[in-house]
Amino acid sequence: MADIYLSYAPADAGRAHRVAGALRRRGWSVADEPESITGARCVVVLWSRASKYTSRVRDDAVLAHADGRLVAGFLDDVQPPYELRGTTGARLAGRHPAVGELAMAVAVTLAGGPPWFDMEERWRLEHRLWIAVERLRRRRLAELRVARWRIATALAAAVRSRSRGHRPLPPPRRRWWQRLRRRR
Repeated sequence: MADIYLSYAPADAGRAHRVAGALRRRGWSVADEPESITGARCVVVLWSRASKYTSRVRDDAVLAHADGRLVAGFLDDVQPPYELRGTTGARLAGRHPAVGELAMAVAVTLAGGPPWFDMEERWRLEHRLWIAVERLRRRRLAELRVARWRIATALAAAVRSRSRGHRPLPPPRRRWWQRLRRRR
């Protein structure tokens, strides 16, 4: 009995074997024979342009979705059939396939659902997140201070260079209420 059943179109056999090898390297047993779907704890359906119209792949996906064992992997930029939208999965198309995301979705499905944390661990995770955000905020503030200092020094240098040999800059113009106080 295999941990994972892999469903794919015959045209995608090469890419499916690479995905199966990646899942095997993570320690799971993978089967792709149609009779092993009933004993598998997780069903990975690889969606592509060819598998979207393959009846066996659609039937496997509907059966696994009804049991809550479905994980989708997208070999091409396609949408799954309408009744199977909203399933967990990963994008395996392009130059950088997200096999790690697929493995994470498989691990969650094999574990029986998403993990639930106790409140103390949740507090620790939130605290770590708050510390990381605070560090980023402080680093950004330090960068802003340095940028302001550089602008101020550049402006001061421009004023100094302009005042050498030239008429100095006029003082800032006073507002009307400031001018009134001066007259009294």
